Amino acid sequence: MAHVYELNREKNEQRLLELAGTDKLTGLANRLKLEDGFQHYSLLSKRHNIHFIVALFDLDFFKNINDQFGHDVGDKALCYVAEFLKKNKRESDLLARFGGEEFSLLMTSSDVEKAYTHINLMREKLSQHPFIYHNHSINITMSGGLATYGKDGTSLSSLMKKADARLYMAKENGRNCIVTQDHK
Repeated sequence: MAHVYELNREKNEQRLLELAGTDKLTGLANRLKLEDGFQHYSLLSKRHNIHFIVALFDLDFFKNINDQFGHDVGDKALCYVAEFLKKNKRESDLLARFGGEEFSLLMTSSDVEKAYTHINLMREKLSQHPFIYHNHSINITMSGGLATYGKDGTSLSSLMKKADARLYMAKENGRNCIVTQDHK
């Protein structure tokens, strides 16, 4: 009996940990799991000299979807984008909902050029596959910024700050683009 109790306790504890690290709306990792994943990636990077990238995406003009169709449709659009990104990321990468309409991606074993190529392809595909809701075709685009572990910082906060600054540059450059470096 004690053995069964212990197995159930361990399963319940594991389930609670999974729930604590999961965004309720999209089912993606949340900030807590992103931080745990970052710790794991940074240890791998230090031990094996593996590059990794922190990417931050923001959906362009997302407020317009909420304003025009309502927050319920906005939530469905966020779930659509989350599923789209999940299907198009590499299996080894960690995708998280960072907040609101922002998503973050940790890309292990990738330099900035390969990461850019992959993420830019995701961006292009998303813009070509509108979210369909009750016969409405809703185009969704995203802007993004990338930061490289080591070169741009070694903490999640410093890398997110750099990726966010580059995301802001993407927004200033007309949106629906990815920025990988600072412009002088």
